[in-house]
This record gives sequence, C-alpha cells and structure tokens, in this order.
Amino acid sequence: MFTKFYGVDWLLFALVVFHLWMLGQKMRTGFLVGISAASTGFVLGLIIMSAGTLTMNVVFAFMHLRAYLRWKQIDEDSLAQTVEQVVGHGEEKNEEWIE
Repeated sequence: MFTKFYGVDWLLFALVVFHLWMLGQKMRTGFLVGISAASTGFVLGLIIMSAGTLTMNVVFAFMHLRAYLRWKQIDEDSLAQTVEQVVGHGEEKNEEWIE
C-alpha cells in the first residue's frame, strides 16, 4: 500500500513541505527545492499516467524558476520603495513642522 508509487509520492510530500517552509523563512533557495518538487511531481505524473499532473508540474517548475531569477530584482525594488517612503514621509513632516 505504501510502496505503490515507489516512494515518489512521499518524496514529493517532503519536498513540498520543505520548500514551503523555506519560502516562509524568505530563503531564495526554496524556489530551487520547489523545482525539485515539481520534477518529482512530474515523475509521479508519469507513474500514474496523468496529463494534468504532468502539465501542472511543468508550469510549477517554470514559475519557481522565474521567481528564483527575479528574487534579487524584487528585493532591491522593494527596498528602494521602502527607503523612498521613509525618506519621503520624513521630508513632508519636516516641512510641515517648519511652517
């Protein structure tokens, strides 16, 4: 019963849980583990012969790859926005206080 899919289903479960935990900890490498999980899900889709599972995991792998590659850009953009908001609000308060 537990070996029907050669343990691939259990490996998929472990990788998904681990990748979600890593992303929750804001670890960029969580996306790489997500790609591994999608690859494992693809293998499971082959074993159970499910076109939907195969397609879903190909899409997930590309989404994880895109997020991994954009991580630094998004991080720098959000930092710039935060700094701009803090500096911008500080200047407005100073101007109002001076008047």
